[in-house]
Amino acid sequence: MSLPARLRAFGISKALDYLERDPDANLPKLMDWLDKYTGERLASPYRELFHRAMSDPGNNWHRLIKSMYTDIDSRVLKKIFENFVIHAGLMDWPSRNAAGELGNGRAPWAVIIDPSFPCEMGCRGCGASIYGVRPYMEFDSLDEEIEARKGRGCHLFIFSGGNPLAREQETIALCNKHTDCVFAAFTPPRFITGELCADLLRVRNLFPAIQVDEDGADATRATALLRRYQLPFAAALTPPM
Repeated sequence: MSLPARLRAFGISKALDYLERDPDANLPKLMDWLDKYTGERLASPYRELFHRAMSDPGNNWHRLIKSMYTDIDSRVLKKIFENFVIHAGLMDWPSRNAAGELGNGRAPWAVIIDPSFPCEMGCRGCGASIYGVRPYMEFDSLDEEIEARKGRGCHLFIFSGGNPLAREQETIALCNKHTDCVFAAFTPPRFITGELCADLLRVRNLFPAIQVDEDGADATRATALLRRYQLPFAAALTPPM
């Protein structure tokens, strides 16, 4: 990361610490910082959108941002920020794009990996049969794939397939080794346990995407457990075909 980008990342990190102390009082104040930082580079419609998100308690984005600081463990938030902004060089993206350094055979910002292939390939709408790394992969192979893509600037890895967390210990071991990356894993709700949540809180760089249409009642249980541990999660839905 360039020195100017590192300084901007440091400034954002301090702003996030400031926000954490009192989200209700400090969210509107952060807009003043955003105005100063972006200047005329942020178009008016986007500026107005950010103003509403920062200052209107009834705004959906305002509630989402506040929820991140009241519902998610602060250590997890800081780790995700560190990996995206600092290690993945997010602040360098505009200058790299202008210089033609993004694309043109370089690694994308996210990579889909299917560590459990071959699976039954029976889920409607699943992209595992089209995208991602196809061969069945053990820890060493996955480790090599991640190292190669990190070397080209990718720091977000999405584990897809039938059920990546069926190989939970390998997945957690990868998160332990590659602490400068963010991982997401599609998983059925039955695999969300207290033991897994404790591991997620320890590594801080893996979050599950719950396959809620597999078992709605168990998905409710799983999401309640993740909330209890103050962990981020997503919902994965299979579109009708």
